[in-house]
Parts: sequence; C-alpha cells; structure tokens
Amino acid sequence: MAIETEIEGSPASVRSAATWLGGTLAMDFPATARAYAEFLRAHPDITLDSLLGPMERDVGFRPAGALLCLMVHERGGTAALKQLLVSGSSDEELKAALERLLGATWPTIVTDWHAKALSFTASAAR
Repeated sequence: MAIETEIEGSPASVRSAATWLGGTLAMDFPATARAYAEFLRAHPDITLDSLLGPMERDVGFRPAGALLCLMVHERGGTAALKQLLVSGSSDEELKAALERLLGATWPTIVTDWHAKALSFTASAAR
C-alpha cells in the first residue's frame, strides 16, 4: 500500500484508519463494528491488550484499531487522528500517543474501548 511508505507510523494504524473510514470485507464501518461487537461478546477473553503485538486475533480486518481511530477523532478531530497515524510503530509508542490524544490512562482507554466496541449492536442499526 503506497500510503504506508509515506507515513512513518505503523502500517497497522493506517489499515485501522482505512477500516474506520471505509469498512472491510464488503461491510461499511458500522456493519464491521456491529460484527466486531458480536465477536467480542462471544470471546470475552479478548481485550485491547491481548490484541497488541504480533498476534493476529483481531479477525484480520483491524476493527479494534478502527475503534481507536473513531475514539481519537471524536476527542480531537482530524488533527488528532493525523497525530495517531504518525505516532510510531511500537506498542509503547501507540499507548503513549493514545494516552496523550485521549487524555486518559491506559487502563481507562482499555475500558472505554471495550465499552465503545460493545455499543455497536444490531439494534443500533435500526
């Protein structure tokens, strides 16, 4: 993907933003988020912390990161999202950027992310 070579941040962040902006697997973002909420309900052992690192437990289409992009955009708009995209590629750099951009500690972000993920339900589509 050409944009990944132009942004010095994490390619995963770029893919997460793309999922938030356009969806994935023939679903728009709201449909992706609803499917992800159902996935998380069926797999309560999955947390934001368990998704960081090299493990590919995120259903392969970056909905966890897309939710983080949504949260950052809701808090700080496009400028904050741009900062997230260039925040670096390590888990530590991502956590530090999210704490700064969301104005919260990592444990609070983990809790807020989970609540945001589960807020997307089938009834929300109606």
